[in-house]
Amino acid sequence: MDIYKLYVNTLFKPASICDEIRSFSLSRQNILEGTVFVACLSALLNSVMEKFVFGSTEKVNEIFSNNSGIFLFNPFAAFLLELLFIFVLIVTIFNFGNLSRNKRDIEEVGKLVAWVCFVALSFKLAQLVVAASSTNFYLIFRVLEMIWFVWALSSVVCVIYGYKSVIMTAVTGLIVVSFVMVVFMIVILAMMQSFINNGSMNV
Repeated sequence: MDIYKLYVNTLFKPASICDEIRSFSLSRQNILEGTVFVACLSALLNSVMEKFVFGSTEKVNEIFSNNSGIFLFNPFAAFLLELLFIFVLIVTIFNFGNLSRNKRDIEEVGKLVAWVCFVALSFKLAQLVVAASSTNFYLIFRVLEMIWFVWALSSVVCVIYGYKSVIMTAVTGLIVVSFVMVVFMIVILAMMQSFINNGSMNV
């Protein structure tokens, strides 16, 4: 198995990697461990990038003073959100099978999603390098990451479920995942804001 070739194919021809990734013999525990590893690396890279983008932790605290939004800049919270995002992706793509004749098991979908998320870390590395030197082009790489990620996952979904339109799959998936994540974010931020307000009242 040529990992480098698989990595390059994922970057440029994600639809071609489905059979190879699905052939990996991995247990649910292995997939869970891989997902946690990817979420941890992603949160770590994001945390380091924030130091360059915002300049310092103190500046972040000043911007989000007395606001629940500062919770999102906590490395552990970032890790949990990344993990939640990956799990939402897996469940959403798995449920796409209800609209197709091709049924896939959760392990198969989990392997594909975890691998695509791992390859997407290369964009975060590029963002880190750019953010460390100049923040002017940071957002360009961020947008490229988002476009590639949606395209790659949509291409994979089309292959495993036999869908014809990558664009329609991308739009549908983006709407569903965004809606679910927004709901989770609202609940989490509301809980944090309530905690902050109660803490302030008790002082």
